[in-house]
Amino acid sequence: MNNNDTDFPINSHELIRRLDEAYPHRCINPGELPEVAHRYAGKRELIDNLVREAVAHQYASPVRPSNVLSLNFPERE
Repeated sequence: MNNNDTDFPINSHELIRRLDEAYPHRCINPGELPEVAHRYAGKRELIDNLVREAVAHQYASPVRPSNVLSLNFPERE
């Protein structure tokens, strides 16, 4: 991580990208308490919804912001 990665993201797409990297999809770990697994799943569900909304916004927008590319969204046809 460089120094810029510790700064709070300046735009929503960068924030979503960082959350997506910080909380990857995963299975329940052996011995993990159900409460902990459910809490993590809730965080991941929120991130998935943010990504979905960002993709929908990208496709609805006539201009593609360059920062959307950092989320690895599919290209427009």
